[in-house]
Amino acid sequence: MNRRWALAGVLASAMPPSAHARSPRVTSIEFPSDGFTVYGRFFATGSDPLATLILLPGSDFDPTDVLDLGRLLSDRDVNVMTFAARGTHGSDGRFTFTSAADDVAAALKWLAGGGGEAFNVDPERVAIGGHSLGGGIAMAFAGSSREQMASDIRDWLARRLPR
Repeated sequence: MNRRWALAGVLASAMPPSAHARSPRVTSIEFPSDGFTVYGRFFATGSDPLATLILLPGSDFDPTDVLDLGRLLSDRDVNVMTFAARGTHGSDGRFTFTSAADDVAAALKWLAGGGGEAFNVDPERVAIGGHSLGGGIAMAFAGSSREQMASDIRDWLARRLPR
């Protein structure tokens, strides 16, 4: 059994389908990143504000549906956003590891703005992950945003911990 299906199988068994599961609404998206246009897809489901995973593809940079997780997770009430980094699959610009991490920041900014509202994104429940090279880009982004992440975590804890 290849790893792709093993991972999907583990996730499917760990997260039962939603009681109101239905086919996800798959929408082509685009957002600006440092003057370039980045293209991707958004797998949306449900009407309540939902957790959203920004899922970065591996070295093929194909944002169609990374490991079939867009459909799988949206069937379990998690929005999934995928995109092709700059210079890949029709996105403008030239690919570099740094520009790909900058594209993640632009995706977060897009979600926080009007882009997320159209898909019922809960701005306090956004995660970043990836497959293969996409996982490395996600980690690089997290490492480069350490100060901002620490500030966000402090703010989040301050809102939730009793005083």
